[in-house]
Amino acid sequence: MSADVLNHLREERDQVRSAALALIEADDYDPGSDALKGLEERGTNLDGQIERLVKLMDAQSAADALDGRMAKSTQRRAAVTTEERPLDWGEQFIRSSQFMEWPHRGTSGKYEIELQERALPHSLVSMADALPSMPVYDLSPPEPRSILIPLTNVVTVSTNAIDYIVWTLKSGAAAVVPEKASKPELEWEPDVTSSSLDTIAGRTSFTRQLAEDAPAVRSFINGELQREVSRKVEAEAKAAVAAATLPTVTGPAGSGVSGAIRAGMATVEAAGFNANAAIVHPNDAVDIDIASMGMFRGDPYWGLTIVHDPAAAEGTVTVGDFRAGVQHYRRNSVVLYVTDSHGTHWAENIFDALAETRCKTVVTRPAALVEASAGA
Repeated sequence: MSADVLNHLREERDQVRSAALALIEADDYDPGSDALKGLEERGTNLDGQIERLVKLMDAQSAADALDGRMAKSTQRRAAVTTEERPLDWGEQFIRSSQFMEWPHRGTSGKYEIELQERALPHSLVSMADALPSMPVYDLSPPEPRSILIPLTNVVTVSTNAIDYIVWTLKSGAAAVVPEKASKPELEWEPDVTSSSLDTIAGRTSFTRQLAEDAPAVRSFINGELQREVSRKVEAEAKAAVAAATLPTVTGPAGSGVSGAIRAGMATVEAAGFNANAAIVHPNDAVDIDIASMGMFRGDPYWGLTIVHDPAAAEGTVTVGDFRAGVQHYRRNSVVLYVTDSHGTHWAENIFDALAETRCKTVVTRPAALVEASAGA
């Protein structure tokens, strides 16, 4: 009945709209005519009636569905309640005639327990077909965390070309000036260097079957691919610092690498910067930590973040204000692309995964860094 009423209302609404459109398309169209206004009001009324009726019908359908689920739930509970369950051994014995007729003295007849069918415990032999042919252990090395890049000044750019500027005070200096006296002039000279971002990327391939049947392996491959690109970004940043021409200093005699770090901090501070990190060879870091057991009671690195670099020269450390002296230009983060449209790979069910980023690390203020060597 409700569906018939709904169809009738919709037909009437469509007729009203057709009549209104006919008036609008007529040659003597009058937007303020009473006939057109009446048709518009009637159409709006019919829309409201249809909307209310549809809501009522939806609510009734939902209520009917809920009633049906509740009825089925009641039936299931009743079925579970009336279902017979097998008796355990104790219940079988106390319901037996031997127990019921026992006179509480002497002996009684023997009662045979009816054994129920039960599952046997599984063993390595019975489950041999379901076990893997050999144990699988993930012995992959942990991902090395990025250390140097977070210590630099990261600049996100929107193009592939970059211009970085090194400002140098060409003439003049600030001074104490008497009242009404002329103020000293200062002039800076920019040194603009144009460059472009490096594309750091890598790719690998895997079959569609592997992607469908072993999502964990696929995720591992994709994740490792992105991590390899990230490792190369970090390595390029260290290489940029190593290739820069930096001031040099030698630590106090006999003070080792610890003295070199402290002398480097002093040199950087004298240039007007605040050192925040030092790049050291891992073997030098071991020596510093061991020496600190007897030499220091506080922080052996004086608040610096120590970046381990196996490619660094032993006995020499790079100390500096990396945030002020090093710029890391980045177009995007490491992005993963996956396609099956490379060559004949679509027909061969092979996916190609490619991880890529565009970035470049540049030493823009060499005076903010220093190469410090251990004193003899």
